[in-house]
This record gives sequence, C-alpha cells and structure tokens, in this order.
Amino acid sequence: HDAVQRVNALPSVASAGAAVSLPLESDWGAGYTIADQPMNGRPPARASLRIVSADYLAVFQIPLIRGRVFTDRDESGAPPVAIINEAMARQILPRDPLDGRITQFPGLVPGDDPPRHIVGIVGNVRDGLALNQQTRPTVYLPMAQMPAPALHAEPLAWVVRTRTDPDAAGLTIAKALQEASGGLPVTQVRTMDAVSADATARTRFQMVLMVIFGGLALALAAIGVYGVMAYTVRQRAHEIGVRLALGATSRSVQGMVIGEGMRVALPGILFGVAGAFGLSRVLGGFLFGVTVHDPLVFVSVPLMLTAVALVAVWLPSRVASRVNPAVTLRSE
Repeated sequence: HDAVQRVNALPSVASAGAAVSLPLESDWGAGYTIADQPMNGRPPARASLRIVSADYLAVFQIPLIRGRVFTDRDESGAPPVAIINEAMARQILPRDPLDGRITQFPGLVPGDDPPRHIVGIVGNVRDGLALNQQTRPTVYLPMAQMPAPALHAEPLAWVVRTRTDPDAAGLTIAKALQEASGGLPVTQVRTMDAVSADATARTRFQMVLMVIFGGLALALAAIGVYGVMAYTVRQRAHEIGVRLALGATSRSVQGMVIGEGMRVALPGILFGVAGAFGLSRVLGGFLFGVTVHDPLVFVSVPLMLTAVALVAVWLPSRVASRVNPAVTLRSE
C-alpha cells in the first residue's frame, strides 16, 4: 500500500498496482467449484488465477462488464471476494455469475480456501497461453486477502501506467519502490511492449521464415512463367514474323502473347486459392487477429499473384512485338 502511494504520487504516473504474474506470462492454475452447482461426478473445472492489487485492473484498463472492481475495503478482515473474466462467466451460465460463490481452490493455499463471492465480471485478457489460443477462464483474487505463503511463492510484479515515456519514468519509479521496500532492488524493468515481444518471439520467428519461403516460392514462380513465355516467343519467332508481315500490329501480337501466358497462369492461381482454402486450417495455430478464411487475404494474394504473372508475361510480349519480319523470315 505504501509503495502504491509513493508511485502514484509521481507526476509521470497515471496509475500503479501489483500482481503475482503478468499478462502473456505464466500464471497459476487451480480447480474450482461453484456453490450449489451440481458436479454430477465431474472433477473441478480449471481456471487461471491472478493475485492482484486493487488498482491492477485500472492499470491495464481491463473493462468492467458487470458488478464492481476491487477496492481498498477488500482487505484481510473483509468478506472474501473474487472477480472473474467473461470466459469463466460463460461456463457458469445460465446461472447469474454474480450470485455465485467460488467454493474451492485445491492446493492454492493449504488449509485456506474460503468461499469467495463473485463481485464482478471483467473482459478477457491474454494469459500465459499463446496469443492464438482461446483465453482461459480466469479468477482475480485481491492481494490484500491472500495469506503470506501465497505471496511468497512468486516474485511480486509492479505494474505502472505512465503519462510520459515509460523508459524515462522507469528510474524514478524504481527509486520510489526501493524506498518503500527498505532498499530492496528492483529488477527486470520492462515495458509491456517488451513483454509482448518476448511472448510472441517464437511465433514471429516462424512467421518470418514462412514469409521468406513464400517470397522465394513467388520469385521462382515468376521466373518460371517468364522463362516459359520467353522460350515460347523464341520458338514462335517465325510465326510472329509472318503475322507482322501480313499486317498484324505490334499491339495485337503483344496482346496475343499476354493472353496465352495468362491462360496458363490464371488456372494455376485459381487452383492455388482452392488448395489454400482447403489447407488453411493447418496454419490456424499460427494466426492471431485474423481468421483462417480471412477475406482480405484471399482477395489480395490472388491479385498480387495475378500482377506478378502479368509482369512475367508482359516482358516476353514486348520482345515479341518488336520482332523484325524481314530479318526473321530471312533467317528461316
């Protein structure tokens, strides 16, 4: 409480709080049951647990859907309370979640798992799972109501939303926390951008590799189309010379070559789109923020491939349109 007051007093700080774990990082998990909800022989459901201070939700601007957030009145002597996320509220339906009590957290704190009244429902936040996985049911517990053994199990993370550049404010925030703790060092000072980058590093590396391989495949396809059309133009030089000698225009010859090339490329693109549509679920585990059948992707990529194929056949068509009929016929 003293540390939060010290940090909140800094001009560069908008709000501050504390937690045992951060979003996008590992967290605790435990089974839970809801009072008066029949189990029918099933084991307790699993939920992600986050032990947080009263201001934690405000720091991360987690939206309150129903009920209320934690306050300073939710201290050790007050009735035990909890807040759940939307994913967990859907599991409790059709019963009103705010009428329920969480009655069990086996193994969280030995001998200390009091029934907790659900006082609020908040929006989902990405937890320790990958970004491309569904958010797990999550229970927020007030730090002031947790016994000391539960808080000693993990390092305490201080979360601060700043009004200025977080890197510039980091030194003054760390100094205030050090004074509040009696001189204990503050380690791993990071922005949430850095936390997010660490959490997505592996996925981003995989995506970079896939983009590189995709780019190489596109380049090889363009070179292949260009090579085939250039070879075809050379093989048909006599025919093209005859056409030009009989009155065909350079524009018509160029259109003929482009048309023949695109008649080869377009069916390949259509087959490729159909194959991608059928195999898109294989890549579903790598995606975040888009669906496996995202319309923008399935429109923009074929258009890009068509443009690449068009350029690949346009270059040989220019060569064909500049064939000198006299030279070509004499050489034959």
